[in-house]
Amino acid sequence: MIKKVIGDNEIEDALKRLDRLTQEEARMVSAQLLKISTAINSGVGEIADHVLVVDDRVAGVNERMAGVADGVDRIERSWFPKHSYRTCRLNLNRGSTTTESS
Repeated sequence: MIKKVIGDNEIEDALKRLDRLTQEEARMVSAQLLKISTAINSGVGEIADHVLVVDDRVAGVNERMAGVADGVDRIERSWFPKHSYRTCRLNLNRGSTTTESS
């Protein structure tokens, strides 16, 4: 009977130690996950900042291209004042040196 009580106590003590170790491991895993998620969050923030910079640069390029297109349109209209802009452009695209009146 005494052996049975001592054996039960040893098993109970071992189960308590196992429970404590399991809880400690769960806390360690939670701490590691928190560290990883913080690093990911920081990385995503940096990527978002870079995306905004790229977006601003693209907007600047779009504005410059619109200015270039406006300039090209003005030049083409000034070169072909007696002919329709569309007809002249079509002839230029075909490689023709003559223009057709609309």
